[in-house]
Amino acid sequence: MAGTTHLVEGARRVRRASPSVMARSTPLSAVFEHGLPQAVVVTVRRVGEVHGWVVADQDHDELASGTVRARRGTLELDLAHAPTILEAAFRAIERLLDAGTAAVLVVDAPRLHALVTGLDVVTSAVAVSAGPSHDPLVRALVERARERATQAAAAHPEQRRRRVVATDASLGTAGAHHGRRGRTTGVAWVRTDGLWGTATLETTSSAAGELAAVCAAVAAHDGRPLHVLTDSLETLATVRALVVGDAPPPAWSRATPVDRRVLRAATDRLAGADVRITWVRGHAGHALNEVADRLAVCARRSAEARIDESVAESVLRGIVSEYVLAS
Repeated sequence: MAGTTHLVEGARRVRRASPSVMARSTPLSAVFEHGLPQAVVVTVRRVGEVHGWVVADQDHDELASGTVRARRGTLELDLAHAPTILEAAFRAIERLLDAGTAAVLVVDAPRLHALVTGLDVVTSAVAVSAGPSHDPLVRALVERARERATQAAAAHPEQRRRRVVATDASLGTAGAHHGRRGRTTGVAWVRTDGLWGTATLETTSSAAGELAAVCAAVAAHDGRPLHVLTDSLETLATVRALVVGDAPPPAWSRATPVDRRVLRAATDRLAGADVRITWVRGHAGHALNEVADRLAVCARRSAEARIDESVAESVLRGIVSEYVLAS
C-alpha cells in the first residue's frame, strides 16, 4: 500500500515519545475513570463517493480535516490515503506524550482501526479504541467530528457532478404468470467508473423490470445528479414523466397488480429527482449497456438457480472487471 513506510514511521515516533505514564495492564475503562488520558479522535464519514475525515482532540474540535475519493469501483475508503489521515493524529499524540499526558487514539473508522492496531501503536502511554467509548466527553467529541466530516464530504465539488449509469433488466421465462404472481427479474445498473449494483424482484413485464433498474440506480446515488442510459423507449417515457410529476404513459393502465406496485414505488422515488435519461440501442455494442445487460441476466439466473451469494457476486464482479480493464 502506498505510504505504508511513512505510516509505520509515524507509529514508531509515537512509541519513542512514549513516557511511562500508564501501566500496560491498566484496562481502558479504568483509564477513563481516573481521567488520565486525553483523547485524539480520527473519524471518516462517506457521502456518495467522497469520504470526509477529521482529526480532533479534547482541546480542539478540529486539528486537521480533508476529503478523499472512494476507491475506484467501490464505495470503500482507499487506504492509500491512510498515512495522510493518520499523520495528524500521530502528531497530536506526540504533543500529548511530550507533555507527559497519556493518550487514547479513538479510530472511528473500521478499516483505519484495523490498520492502526496492526502497526503496534499501543504503548505504556497510548491506547487505541475502536469507538466513542463510554466516556461522555469522548462520545461528544466523536459526534462533533462525525458531523464535521459529513459536512466536508457533502460540500465536495464531486457531489455536483452528474454520473452516467446504464440500467437494464432481465425477465425470467420460468414459472407461472397470471397477473398476480410475477417472474423472477434481475435488474442492474453500472457506472462509467465501474461502480455497480444488482437486485432481483418479481415483475410480469420487462417494462416494470427496466423501471425498477432505474429506481435502483437513483436510490444508490442518494439524490445526486444522474444521467441514465436505457435501451427501453417505454422506460425513457415513463421516467421523464415521473420526474416532473406527470402521469405515466397510457400503457401502464393495463399493468398487472405486481407491476403496479413497481410503478407506485417508482413514482415516489423519481418525483423531483435530478435525473436525465437517454435511450441507447440495446445489443448494438454500447459497452456500458452491454455490461448492465450481462449483470441483470447473471443476477436473474443466479436467483433462479439459487446459486450461493458469494459465488454469484464473484461472477458479477468479474463482469465489471472486464469492462473496467477494457475502458
